[in-house]
Amino acid sequence: MSVNANFFYFIPYLNIYIIKRFYFMNFNVAIRVGAITLAMLQPIIILLVCGEIISFSASWNTVLQPLYIFTNAVTSYFLFSVNKWKLPALLLILLTAFSIEFSPLLHDIIATAFFISCIPGLYSINRLKHYLYLYLVSIPVLVLYGLFWFETIAVWALCFYHLNLMFETIRVKS
Repeated sequence: MSVNANFFYFIPYLNIYIIKRFYFMNFNVAIRVGAITLAMLQPIIILLVCGEIISFSASWNTVLQPLYIFTNAVTSYFLFSVNKWKLPALLLILLTAFSIEFSPLLHDIIATAFFISCIPGLYSINRLKHYLYLYLVSIPVLVLYGLFWFETIAVWALCFYHLNLMFETIRVKS
């Protein structure tokens, strides 16, 4: 059985198209999963290295400052690419820029605005509203157990929401 020789000239172009498409899709997914994983591991790393501190932002004054900066930067980059999450992305990067060391009041205002600005995004998709309820459960934790545990639950709720949203989007596009 012989195959037309012209067929083989087409294969490299097809392969390049497929490689580019899946490489960029997989790279984007890898960045998102990496950002989410890093954000979820951050409180665990803080607990293991520093013990329980006041908040994630307090890691600015520890050896984990690079982790804090990198996690917020990667998460902001990721959030800028998601519809209805541009304001939280901007606030998160501003939160990093205005550290608790140099401007604690402004930092606290931006942090509060960040956590409040996440609520509309969580509310916007009916199928994923249960993450909003999990996020809101973190509010009593703030009063009962402190800021660190509030942030941990809120961040994990956001991470699970974005993981679910990402996999739903991939499933629909496939």
